[in-house]
Amino acid sequence: MTILDPSDDSTEGMEGKHSGSDKEQLRGRSAFNVELTPAGVVVSTVFVGDDETVRPMPAIFPNLEYALNQIDTLRSMVVGQFNTAAELGMRSLQAQQAQAQKDDGDQA
Repeated sequence: MTILDPSDDSTEGMEGKHSGSDKEQLRGRSAFNVELTPAGVVVSTVFVGDDETVRPMPAIFPNLEYALNQIDTLRSMVVGQFNTAAELGMRSLQAQQAQAQKDDGDQA
């Protein structure tokens, strides 16, 4: 899991529902959770609290400039995950090729 902190500022005073009508104050930062899975690259937005708890939460972009900066950063992260997938695939192919050559040598 790769978590990026896209916000330079702490998010203070965010209110979340907690057991009925009670409210709790959340302090922390929004982040992207980017994971490489067999199905592909999975991206979700999360909130990382000051106590390091991670909660799913939608991303909020207060203005266009901030949104585009975060999207550019996220794009770089996604490209990095696909690069990692390509490297893993290449290593797997090389290992299969080496094993096939070894098997051919054992049969001779």
